[in-house]
Amino acid sequence: MSCVMANEKLKSAKFRFVGSAINQFAVFEENYKDNCEINVKSQVKFEYLAADHVVCCESTATGVVEDRPIVRASMSFKFELSDATVNDLTNADEGTVVIPRELLSYFGNTTYGALRGAVIAKLEPTRVRLLLPMIDLSRMIEKSMVVNI
Repeated sequence: MSCVMANEKLKSAKFRFVGSAINQFAVFEENYKDNCEINVKSQVKFEYLAADHVVCCESTATGVVEDRPIVRASMSFKFELSDATVNDLTNADEGTVVIPRELLSYFGNTTYGALRGAVIAKLEPTRVRLLLPMIDLSRMIEKSMVVNI
C-alpha cells in the first residue's frame, strides 16, 4: 500500500500492514444507565521500531458516565515501511528517521476506525450502546515524529 505525502522530500510512502491486536476491552455494565450521556476520551500513540522498520499505532478510548467508566478499549496496528521509504525518511547526518505527519495521520485514522468497529461489535451482546465519535487526526497531529536511531 502507499500513501501520498505533501512533504517535499517524500512523494509517497510504501508500507504493509503486519499485525493488529485488541490490547484491552472492558465493559462496566453496572455503571451504565439507559439514555445516559457518555463522555468519550480518546488517545492515539505512536512508536517506531527502527530494527524492524515498523510504525506501531495504539488507539485507546474510554467511555465515562458521571466519572464512572462504562467502556475501556485499546487496539494496536503495526505497519512495516518499505526499505526505500525508510531510506527516504532517514537523515544519516543527524541519526534520525522522520515519520511525516501525513503518514501518522493515515495510520492513526486507520487504527482508530478499526477500534470504532471493534467497540460496536464487542458491545453487541451487552445492553451498553456506545458509538465512538469520528475524529480527523490530520487536524490534530501537528508535526512529524522524529526518532533517533
